[in-house]
Amino acid sequence: MGTLTRSDLFDAAVGVFAAAALVVITSQIEVADDERGLDAVAYACLVVAGSSLALRKRLPAVVVLMASAAVGVYAARDYAGGPIWVVPLFAVYSVAGCWPRRRTVPVVALALLTVLVPGLVFGRSGDRPGLIALVYVGWAAAAMLLGEAARARHERMAALDERARYLDQSREQEARRLVTEERLRIARDVHDVVAHALASIALQAGVGNRLAARDPREARDALARIRRASTDALGELRAVLDLLRSEDTAEPLDRTPALANLDRLVSDAGGNGLEVRVDVRGRRRPLPAVVELAAYRILQESLTNVIRHAASTTATVTLTYVDSRLELEVLDQGGGSTSTDVQGGHGIRGMRERAAAVGGRLEAAPRPQGGFRVWAQLPSRAPQ
Repeated sequence: MGTLTRSDLFDAAVGVFAAAALVVITSQIEVADDERGLDAVAYACLVVAGSSLALRKRLPAVVVLMASAAVGVYAARDYAGGPIWVVPLFAVYSVAGCWPRRRTVPVVALALLTVLVPGLVFGRSGDRPGLIALVYVGWAAAAMLLGEAARARHERMAALDERARYLDQSREQEARRLVTEERLRIARDVHDVVAHALASIALQAGVGNRLAARDPREARDALARIRRASTDALGELRAVLDLLRSEDTAEPLDRTPALANLDRLVSDAGGNGLEVRVDVRGRRRPLPAVVELAAYRILQESLTNVIRHAASTTATVTLTYVDSRLELEVLDQGGGSTSTDVQGGHGIRGMRERAAAVGGRLEAAPRPQGGFRVWAQLPSRAPQ
């Protein structure tokens, strides 16, 4: 049976109270001339019928049959009528509230036969017993329908509770997913900004150091480029940090790098000694901000890798606009250095993640004829 619960204790109290109430109330009923007075069998029927309600949730079918059997014996011996006749109806309500109709109907039918047949066959009191039996069947049907309605309501409430829990879990999972995606996006932004700026600063610092004594003017130009690179990097980092502090998670459009800033990116690369040729194919058109940002960051990281790792002084950037997508390609003529880990490097992995985040894809690998190739295909519409 398991551990008793608070509900079990309540049902036990109900059974004790029902048995006591049946005995007390029935003993006060005046016995007619054609009725049998209460005796030990009658009191046993009253106690069995009332106490059976203690099991109405644990063993509902047993309760129905116990109460019906007690009432059947009570009716067959022509005891005075009383509230004992109501007990099977409560039992029918309980079993209908626990079981589906296909299981309830056979039990209720057996219970009605147990209650009514002994009285009709052996009982001698009362007028029109057939009508009384028919009315009792109607009461039993009503009790069963009420039990089914209570069960349906309970199941509906349970389904609503389960749905609410599912929605809460879904919202929490979606919130965690969005937070993770935002953290990855910010990490990629910080990596791209810092890597590009530091690569430029390191290169210009080396140039300035070599030219400091021989050509002060070129050294000053190198220092100016260092200052501009550091200022631009600080500005972009400040924009990223502003997003973390702001309640509005939407990135300010006027501070979001886009392909419109490609000339500045090419100019920075030229200042670092890299000649960049840009070839635009198709009709150039504005793209959604998230796609523009992804394209800009991919180009920025690709040129940074050329500056840092490739023994090349030239690079070619090709932008191809077609109806449903934008294709980017960055080629260099260097030695295809493996210092940029194609499989595990943070830069290339970050570019792949950026492309995938907007529904695109990216390939990066050394070229058979030498150098390195980065190719990306991005959709012309923002992901839904």
